[in-house]
Amino acid sequence: MYFIIVLIILIFFLINLRLTINIIINLRKYKTSYKWPLPKKYQILIDHVNFLFFPYIIEYLSFSYYIYFFPDKFIIKYDIKNQTILLIFLIIINTFLIISYNIDNYIDIVCSNKLYTITIFEANSYAKENKVNINNIKPIAYRCSNLVFYILVVLQNFVIFSKIENYINNRFKLIFKIIISIILLLNILIILVNQINEYNYNNFIIILFNIFLFFCNYSIILDLIIFLFRYRMKSQKSIIIYELIKLFLSFISNIVFVIKNDKFLESKIA
Repeated sequence: MYFIIVLIILIFFLINLRLTINIIINLRKYKTSYKWPLPKKYQILIDHVNFLFFPYIIEYLSFSYYIYFFPDKFIIKYDIKNQTILLIFLIIINTFLIISYNIDNYIDIVCSNKLYTITIFEANSYAKENKVNINNIKPIAYRCSNLVFYILVVLQNFVIFSKIENYINNRFKLIFKIIISIILLLNILIILVNQINEYNYNNFIIILFNIFLFFCNYSIILDLIIFLFRYRMKSQKSIIIYELIKLFLSFISNIVFVIKNDKFLESKIA
């Protein structure tokens, strides 16, 4: 069953690759035809699905490594005597797909990482209200920095290693948890510190993204503290309250973040 699903993922990828190649070919013909090639509806849909479920796809494809290295412990079993060649072939395919999906995801992030600037209307309105010369207004532009860009790509691929914890010796499990938590926490903090002095429009997606980052941040810190103190939540009610507290802290943190971000904007246009 696992092999069949991987095969389906491979087929979808090859179809999408073929459509992308067609666009590249048509781009070369633009100078003579003057017709700008547009992606098909299917390709737009599949690109959105791949971008949305990218970490889950990568995690699923990484299962082949766990099947091979932890044949007796992993949830998916295989016959060592009769299926070794098939599994090695599957690992090769999955490695190709992981690399290929990363390239595709990289292109998607580049395309979505557009440059945003203030409009002439916004600049004129500010100049009129504050009685300042429009020539003195500094241009405002935002895009995700290269540092944040690469951190996001790394974090998306972190799921490949997420299940190792279940198969290492108990003596090293605590060390593993601490190292992984510190790595994730540092990456999230770098993103937040980097973004706090970068102007961005305060739309729903940006708000959701920031709240998600803060939620992950609080989850890592609080979960690690709980783990170190060996505290166990015994009821479903306490778990729900715990998650709501983290969500509330994330929401408040985002409000503070937006206020600081707005102060940065004001300092640039004042």
